[in-house]
Amino acid sequence: SSGINAEYGDNMVKQISMLYILLEHEPEIQEKMVKELREVEVNSFADLEKLEYTERCILECMRMRPSLLRGARDFKAHMKKGATEEAKFGPYVIPKELKM
Repeated sequence: SSGINAEYGDNMVKQISMLYILLEHEPEIQEKMVKELREVEVNSFADLEKLEYTERCILECMRMRPSLLRGARDFKAHMKKGATEEAKFGPYVIPKELKM
């Protein structure tokens, strides 16, 4: 459905925005990434594998600043309340006895 696609798009925008912010503070890394993007010819989806440094930068950004997954705030709020009853988040059931 369009809701699912919009959610993925929103997370992608957040992740790309965070990458730009992090690169702004690391000019040497930014220059190296831009150099690779300018030098490597990409004509197909498969060619993206040639962008090794760019991929590592993106993965590191995702590790450092993961985009917030849908429902994470609700889950955190539930756990703060003391979890006196079972909670359901989508298809998942969180037992009241769960300790975190």
